[in-house]
Amino acid sequence: TVLAVDSFEKAGFKLYPNPADNGHFTIQREGFEKMQVTVYDMTGRKVYQRKAITDSHFQIQLNVDTGIYFVHIREGDKQTAKRLVIR
Repeated sequence: TVLAVDSFEKAGFKLYPNPADNGHFTIQREGFEKMQVTVYDMTGRKVYQRKAITDSHFQIQLNVDTGIYFVHIREGDKQTAKRLVIR
């Protein structure tokens, strides 16, 4: 089940800073299973994906235009999403 966007932190994830300057942000998590991160733009186009992440603090640098994006995270049987503003 995909959790609601406001359930992001309840699922054990933090995304910061948000808004992010120049496409640079960090995902922090409590879990230890391999994580997959996918970022979509407002049209649903995939602009970033990385699988098998094992870091508890994972930094991402997106080379995208300013705007609103959706960060989807999958870790084991947990899935969640958060809106990210790139300025």
